[in-house]
Amino acid sequence: MALIQVGNTKIYVVNTSEGDASSANVSQYPVESGAPITDNMMYMGGQVTVSGFLLDEKGSTAEKAYSTLVDWQKNVKWITYRGRMYFKNAVIQDVSRSYDRYKNGFGVTITLQPIRIAKSIWEKIPQPPVAKQPVKPSNAVYVTVQPGNTYWGWWQQYGTSIQQLRDWNKWPDRFIPIGARARVK
Repeated sequence: MALIQVGNTKIYVVNTSEGDASSANVSQYPVESGAPITDNMMYMGGQVTVSGFLLDEKGSTAEKAYSTLVDWQKNVKWITYRGRMYFKNAVIQDVSRSYDRYKNGFGVTITLQPIRIAKSIWEKIPQPPVAKQPVKPSNAVYVTVQPGNTYWGWWQQYGTSIQQLRDWNKWPDRFIPIGARARVK
C-alpha cells in the first residue's frame, strides 16, 4: 500500500505497479559543428507513475480521496510519497481513474513529478541602514506668509535670528512666497 500525504491529510492507494522514468527535451533543429550539445538539450527530470486502486474503507470514500487528489493537483500542493519509493517535494502532474473491476472503489493512475529545490547561489545583499528622518521639534512655530512679511519682521516678533530663519526656510530675503508655510521659531 502506498501513501500520498499533504500535511496531516493522508490518502492510501493500493498500488499494483510503481515505476519511474527520466526524460529530456532534445532540439529537433540542426546543431552547429563544434557547438556544445548541452546547448541543444534540457533535462526534464524523473517522473513516478503509480497505478492501483482507491477503495471505500475506514469511513473514507474512494470518491472523496480522488477529489482530494484532484484538488492537490489543481492547487499545486507539495506532497510526500511513501510506497516502494519515498520522496518529498513532489507535485501531481496527472491523475486519472477507471471504473472497470472494483465494486467498492476504482482504479487510479497518478503521475508524480518530484521537484528539485535549488539552493540559491546568490547571497542576500545587506541593505544599507535607512537614514532616520529628522524629528521636527515639538515646539516649532509656523506661520502662513502674508504680504509684507520679512525675516527682519519675524526676528523682531519671535526673536529667532535672521540667519536661522534663512536656514529653515531657504528663500531669498526679497522673494519670500506669499501663502507659503514658514517656520519662525
